[in-house]
This record gives sequence, C-alpha cells and structure tokens, in this order.
Amino acid sequence: MATVATYTADSIYAMVPDFIRTQDAQNGNALYQLLQSVGLQLDAGVNVPARDNMGAGVSGMGADGTIDTVNYGGAPGWSQMIDINRCPAYALPWLAQFLGVRLVSVPTNPGERTAAVEKISTRSLFQRGTPSSIVNVLVASINGSLPPSRTPLSADQVIVMENTQYVSGSYSKNDYAVVILIPGSYFSLFTYASLQNQEGLTATYATTEAYVKSLTTGHYYSGLVGSSAPSLLSSYTSIIYKYRPAGLQVYIGGY
Repeated sequence: MATVATYTADSIYAMVPDFIRTQDAQNGNALYQLLQSVGLQLDAGVNVPARDNMGAGVSGMGADGTIDTVNYGGAPGWSQMIDINRCPAYALPWLAQFLGVRLVSVPTNPGERTAAVEKISTRSLFQRGTPSSIVNVLVASINGSLPPSRTPLSADQVIVMENTQYVSGSYSKNDYAVVILIPGSYFSLFTYASLQNQEGLTATYATTEAYVKSLTTGHYYSGLVGSSAPSLLSSYTSIIYKYRPAGLQVYIGGY
C-alpha cells in the first residue's frame, strides 16, 4: 500500500530525530498528524512541484501534492506536472493547453477532476482528424446537453464508416468522406409545425421555447432535426468541426 502524506509534512518529519519519531509513534503519531494538517495547506502552493527531495530523502510525488513512495519513488518532483494521473488540480488547465484542450475552470472536487482528465485524454487536438477524436467529442457534447432522465450515449454505440458517403438514400465509396451514425433516439423528429401542435392553439414563442428546452438542455433549436438520415448539414456537424480535417465530408445520422 502506498504511503500517502503531504510533501511538506514528510520533508519536515524526515528531519525530526529518531527518538522523537519513536515517541510520536507510541503516542498515535500526533506530531505527524499536526504536520500533515499544516502541510496540506502549504502544499497547495505552486512551488511544490519544483521541489525535488529537499535533502530530506523524500521523493515520489503522487496526485495533488501527496507522496506515493511505492508507485513513484525516485520520480523528480516536476514530473507530476506532465503526468495526467498525478498533476495537481490547479495545474490541469496548464497541462491541457499543450494538447490543444481548454479547461474553463480548475477542478474543485473528484468528479470535476475526473471529467477534466477525461477531456484532456480524449479530446486532444493532437488527435485531430482521427475517428476516435471525432467520436469522443461528439459523445461528450451530446451527453453534456442531455436532460438527467436520458441515458448517456457511449462511444461503442457510435458507428463510423470511413471512405463512405450517403447520398439520396444510399451509401457509396468516397475517399474523402465518412459517415457517423448514432442511435436514432438522439435525434428529434420534431419540426417547428409539430412543436406548435404540442402546445395547441395557445402556443406562444415563450411556451414553445420552454418546450424545446425540456427536450434538449444544451442545443435548443439546433438540436432539432427533421430526419435522422445522414447529412452534411446535421445539427451535430458544428460540434466536430475542429476535429475534422480540411476537405473531409462528415455525414452524421441515426440508425
């Protein structure tokens, strides 16, 4: 099991004479716990990743400024800054920029950190033009706009047909086209007329807009299409534009 503590606590505690540490162990490590509580605050500083052993025999920076001597013993202090599994939360936006990913805020809890790491790992612009990058950004965007009641889309539900185009109801070979299909349930078959019919004769712009927002929380009107047939003009096309190579035609539809 990894030894998890704070960098500052371990650095100071390593300089405490052995007889005091022995006494501390007999007293339930009260001194160490005090140092640890203070160290957690000090380790939030940006200077921590630059430290390297501090002459106290401490090495192996783990996640968010902790020490993990089992998994990362001997690793330079700065190495955590370029390891997505150990990078401090406050430095994730800095790491993301090198991969062409923008984080709008610093993660403040485990859930936000997991989401940030997933975004950096799967939406790097270094992967621009690959089928996986297009699928990942499409899935992330769709799931980010779904109401809580909807089942999230997973990448293995997405069908990618490379070197394929869709024209007039049929598929054919095209070296500069790709067809991406997602479950038809993620397309809306509503038209503006049918939306009005949902509200009846009392429909107003405000009530129709409210109804649209209840259907899709993120894309509103742009998320409504008349058909799930693969199209170059799908409302989802704009989502993947940064990940599509110049000249590549992307047909997005449902199955």
